[in-house]
Amino acid sequence: MLVLNEVITDGRVMRAATALAENYDLVVLGWLRPERKDKLPKETIENLPFKLHLVELWTAKKLPKNAPGYAGRYLEALIRMLRIGVSTQPCVIHAHELSGLLIGYVLKKLTRGRLVYDAHELYREQTIWQSKFIIRIIGWLETYLMQACEEIIACNRQRADIMYKEYGSPVLPKVIRNLPPFSQPTESDSSLRDFVKRQNSGINHIIVHPGGLVHRGEAVVLSALRKTPEDVALVLLGHKNQNMSAEMEHLIREYNIGDRIFWHPPVPYDELIGYLNSADLGLVLYPNTCRNNYYCASNKIYEFAMCGLPIVSVDFPPCKDILEQYRYGVCFSWNDSDDLARAITECLKDRSRYQQMRKEALRAAGRENWDQEKLRLLEIYDQVRERSSPCLSATDG
Repeated sequence: MLVLNEVITDGRVMRAATALAENYDLVVLGWLRPERKDKLPKETIENLPFKLHLVELWTAKKLPKNAPGYAGRYLEALIRMLRIGVSTQPCVIHAHELSGLLIGYVLKKLTRGRLVYDAHELYREQTIWQSKFIIRIIGWLETYLMQACEEIIACNRQRADIMYKEYGSPVLPKVIRNLPPFSQPTESDSSLRDFVKRQNSGINHIIVHPGGLVHRGEAVVLSALRKTPEDVALVLLGHKNQNMSAEMEHLIREYNIGDRIFWHPPVPYDELIGYLNSADLGLVLYPNTCRNNYYCASNKIYEFAMCGLPIVSVDFPPCKDILEQYRYGVCFSWNDSDDLARAITECLKDRSRYQQMRKEALRAAGRENWDQEKLRLLEIYDQVRERSSPCLSATDG
């Protein structure tokens, strides 16, 4: 399995690797930034159910953080991952993201292993690419590399359809959603509420958003917050210095809501559900700036469900679909602060309806979770195994 990150902080990769390790001998290759080397818990790495090789890049210390520097780091990662990959002689190569697919393609040519492409995004739709020339290169490369894939995985059915109908995928991608594992509801951890109350005792309702708002519609959210009652606060899980823009600072002062917005340091994933439990609403927000966002594969919407937390969510198709099936939240138009304020008020004002939404959230969590998704992943591997040489058995991989 190939991915160009440090693996253990990537929930989707970790869940897939752990599931496959139940039935196959699995080797995972990732890369490691030098500044993160001493911050990874050794116990966690040692207790993983699979073999993990993290390539520490020499070029990361020497090359600048720009396009040529990234190209140099990628070239080093490709060479070093290929060296390890060839030595393992894999029967199946599971490449995460487009950056891993190119390495997987070369490794397939060198080892004749089967190639599985796990596409986390619609890469040619992302707004980070400012150049149409770069987008065309990315599109051509992905289309070309997909022809060599035995199976292709997408995060939801909308993205799968686009990849098949427009991107040249040779097969309709299988859908494996990025869902949290099921966990029994636990008593609320009051840490988040205590954190807010220590700073403003007048707050009675907490809206929580894991991550920052920069480039996600901060103006809409802050404008909506000022239109809600003064006992409603917003908590952002993430470091303030990394998730505060000049525009946000200006709007917070202009709207006089500095005592109603809080930054809480990031929370370890295994503690996240408990923290979310003590909030009143979860916020699911993406700007409609590209189809990658419009057809978002949000894991937050399912994490909120896991702790019975009602939500206010953008009305994009994947989010709207789940809330029409399980009515544990209210949708709003992504760029309309009045509509967001309306959705917040609608969720909080009717306590009877609110309690019903909590029940619906837990019902969704019982059905929409990784325990169900991993069965689809294992089915994909069963199908690959049936088409493969005898080297891929239920105990080898």
